[in-house]
Amino acid sequence: MVYVGTSLYGLTRDGFARTPENCLINPMLPVAKTQPDRTGASMPYWPSYSSIEPPARLAYLQWLAGGRQGADIGIGYVFLFFYGLERRVLVDGCGAGELARIADEVRRLRRAYGENRSFERYSAELLDAIAVLGDQSDLGRLSYGGPARDLPLATRVALGRKIKEGQPLDADSMLAWWWHHPETRLRTPAVRAFSEFRQLFLLRFAERYPNGLKVRGPKQRLKYIYRAASGSFEVDLTERLGNIPDIAAVSAPVGAVTAIAEPCMEDLAGFSRFLGRKPDGRGKLEAYALLPPELASRLPNQELDALKGWAEDKIRSSSGLVPVLDVLGRLEGQPPDKVTRKALTTAADALACQGVGLAPDPRFALRTPKAGEAAILFRLPQGITTVDQASPGYSGALISVMLGAYVAHADGEVADEERRDLESWIDRVDGLPPAEVARLRANLSWALAVPPSFTDLRKHFKDLPEDARQTLAKLAVAIAASDGRIDPGEVNALTKLYRTLDLEESAVFADLHAAVGQAPPAPVTRQPARLGNDRPAAPRRPAAQDGTVSLDADQVARIRRDTEKVSRILHEVFRQEEPDNEPPIEEEPALSQYQQAFAGLDAEHRPLADELASRTTWTQAEFAKLAARYGLMPGGALETLNEWAFGRWDEPLLEEDGDLTMNPIVLQELTSSLGQGEHHGTA
Repeated sequence: MVYVGTSLYGLTRDGFARTPENCLINPMLPVAKTQPDRTGASMPYWPSYSSIEPPARLAYLQWLAGGRQGADIGIGYVFLFFYGLERRVLVDGCGAGELARIADEVRRLRRAYGENRSFERYSAELLDAIAVLGDQSDLGRLSYGGPARDLPLATRVALGRKIKEGQPLDADSMLAWWWHHPETRLRTPAVRAFSEFRQLFLLRFAERYPNGLKVRGPKQRLKYIYRAASGSFEVDLTERLGNIPDIAAVSAPVGAVTAIAEPCMEDLAGFSRFLGRKPDGRGKLEAYALLPPELASRLPNQELDALKGWAEDKIRSSSGLVPVLDVLGRLEGQPPDKVTRKALTTAADALACQGVGLAPDPRFALRTPKAGEAAILFRLPQGITTVDQASPGYSGALISVMLGAYVAHADGEVADEERRDLESWIDRVDGLPPAEVARLRANLSWALAVPPSFTDLRKHFKDLPEDARQTLAKLAVAIAASDGRIDPGEVNALTKLYRTLDLEESAVFADLHAAVGQAPPAPVTRQPARLGNDRPAAPRRPAAQDGTVSLDADQVARIRRDTEKVSRILHEVFRQEEPDNEPPIEEEPALSQYQQAFAGLDAEHRPLADELASRTTWTQAEFAKLAARYGLMPGGALETLNEWAFGRWDEPLLEEDGDLTMNPIVLQELTSSLGQGEHHGTA
């Protein structure tokens, strides 16, 4: 697959050049006997066998003789061989059998050297050209999941033909269009979990467009010109394609796809985060359980069925009270050494997919269970399969429940009456959906079984503003008085809470009287009555005509409203905590490296800028040749590129001083976004 001889000439737009074709191996030229330049350090950007140094010729011939393989070879040698392939296909012409063999060789080279951005792009274009010149069957194959650049030729041809024939576009067709569209923002779940993202997208697209999406064809026709990587020729292949609408000329249908794709990416965020922590975790129970239910239901899993059966058994036999390490062990395969917020969050999401809730959920809890403590499993209402969101009212009610449990535990024993009062407190919260009521009840059961820690209260409340601390204190007082009596242990607990909240301890008794609609007693000179713990006696609550006692309803309602305001503050406090001191997983590379690097630059100039980033200096002639390769005028291209760079970095891309020099600031930004990589010759 090489040209050997002395008289094969290069091409120009007007005919043949006077210089030899750069891929021609001339056996008359000297070759070094030792010390081959395998890195290609001596190679120019557009290498030619006739002009490279003897050590480079030795390296090239050795690479050819060795089967055209080896990761240590400079990419310039791969291009030198590649120039011969594209000339054979586009200039000399060959039959179907040879086209197929050349295509196979290009694919093999892509597997070996495709990490080089420039070679990846040029080799893909040659495969497109081979498909156009052949039977064009490959042009019906859709492409997605690869580098998100501009629309591939195969996608433009396949979709253009369907539109021309009046066919509606199916889910795969629209996904391929959306994936490569310049305005598409690819979030991490779509890239990291592409297989699951595609399956979920296909399901939801079929629901919304069961008969496919009908697209009106644009007037603009698809044009295709092959510009050689060698820069020595170009061939117009438009006529080979026929009269096909160019989908690149329209973008409205992509918006319809985005409306489906965005929620798919959002719903796979938890699954994606799991894969970010455990890249080899796909297929495991913990990962499977994080899939959206509509997708998981189509992927049966015996282990997941066993998890749900185990949870249901625990809810029936032990009211859902289970050692927390047992819960985590069920998902992770074995009990972990410690309990982390991240592991509990994953467990809560996994169980929710099966209609089972876990309390406490670390996203909303004042504290999480420790190793050796229990958690609560409970049934979620029918149809509820996610628990990662909560209303502001839920947050306020949860704080009330936790404070109530803290006060209820104060005397060392939770009485049935106290439990009923706290459950009644939950029933009186207005506006909560059934799922949040169920979660509150489960959190109450957990807090009554596992006493709240005073340290946890101090940790969360110490930095609150004074009015918020006063509201929480009055809430605790109202809960303590809700059972019709104040025990000495509750007074102790309230006093300690006031001290923690940096409030006057003496205010406990005034607030107790206010909670029952009764003014505090007037000061007296005699010693007040004392409880066994040597503290003043708590107030008696006024009795109603039927002999029962009740709280001041207006006071309670006012406290509830104030507590909802406090809950928003606490919610922000919880969000600012970094769970387990682990760095967050980046979930928004959003765009591909290529899209990030050239954001804001039009599609015509992107590949030119990409190639320019491979070197620091270009001659005016080299720049003109490169611009011509992309059908651009050098002066206009230079102005467009510099205006784009000014808009992003307040710096030009290229600085003129005889030759053109890449601005080091902009070059650093581009190479850090794209990653390092050589193009034709040495960078």
